[in-house]
Amino acid sequence: MIAGEKTRFGKKTGGLLPPKSDVVFKLLFGDERNADLLIDLLKAVLDLPSDEYEKIEIVDPHLLREAAGDKLGVLDVKLKTKSGKLIDIEIQVCPSREFKARVAFYVSKMVTEQIGSGDAYDIVKQAIGIVITDFELIEGRAKYRHRFTLYDKSDDTEFTDLLQIHTLELPKLPKESDDTELWAWLRFIGAEEKEEMDMLAQTNPQIEKAVAVLARLSADERARMLYESREKARRDEASRMKSALRDGMEKGLAEGKAEGKTEGLAEGKAEVAKNALAMGLADDQIEKLTGLSRAEIEKLRNALNRELAAEDVPSAAPRFSDLSESHWAYTDIIEAAYDRAAAAEAEAEASPEAEKAETEATEGAEAEADAEKTDK
Repeated sequence: MIAGEKTRFGKKTGGLLPPKSDVVFKLLFGDERNADLLIDLLKAVLDLPSDEYEKIEIVDPHLLREAAGDKLGVLDVKLKTKSGKLIDIEIQVCPSREFKARVAFYVSKMVTEQIGSGDAYDIVKQAIGIVITDFELIEGRAKYRHRFTLYDKSDDTEFTDLLQIHTLELPKLPKESDDTELWAWLRFIGAEEKEEMDMLAQTNPQIEKAVAVLARLSADERARMLYESREKARRDEASRMKSALRDGMEKGLAEGKAEGKTEGLAEGKAEVAKNALAMGLADDQIEKLTGLSRAEIEKLRNALNRELAAEDVPSAAPRFSDLSESHWAYTDIIEAAYDRAAAAEAEAEASPEAEKAETEATEGAEAEADAEKTDK
């Protein structure tokens, strides 16, 4: 393709695939042949001794399951440094309500998978998560980079840096350079024009190589197919969500209109919000879709959680006249009462059998004693 030609990959990208696509990012930085690119990016993010990068090993991105049924995590790029530190790099284009929890899960899992039964805790190495987002992840903060560890926020005392999470937010990146290598790398990752990539390539030889590697990937049929397949899946999911939200809005409006209620629109918005919450949309997305406030969305979330929790309560569970279903611990209390009643019932059923077995054992012992006396 001619440089500067408009393509479905972005505006004037010259046919280059977008580096911020998770598929393209993995192909670019998750290939051992491009380890020097990965190392240069890591040096821009992390404050580690230079010898840590002397032996970088890109490892299986699948997190180990500790037991059958455990959730399987798949990382974008996972690597191990010379001393054994584990690093996960994640890139996320679309906001998701559970994204922070997912990142915390991944980093925690990288700690627990290092140790087995009987192992000493001193073998555990540092687990570091690096998160690059194309949306604002840390609300109310202007900085585009943050480093999180376990610490006491009341007096800024760090407990341990065994777990670290570094967040890098592309929308907060200043237009003008702050004279850091990290700024240049993030501008490259978020770039949508070939001209900008070429300008960044002049500032860093590793970024220059990254642009060349990206050009080769973009000309590779397999890489394009992977990218297009991923984008198609993303569009299909967005279409399904939009359809479900529209159906919810129409249903709420129809119900309100049929019943002659003036609050039909409000009911439609509430129905849309519930569908969006069930799908895992972030609160800011739901705000834009429905116009509801954060407080209203939170109220709907609590109501939805109670509905889902109520479905898990056993039908035979005892009920309490003085306990409202709106109580925050309603489900836990009912389930605890049910478990206790079930245990008592099981114990009662087992008691006659246990008593019978004990009687038979006593009688058997007495018979044996009588037999011994007779022999004597």
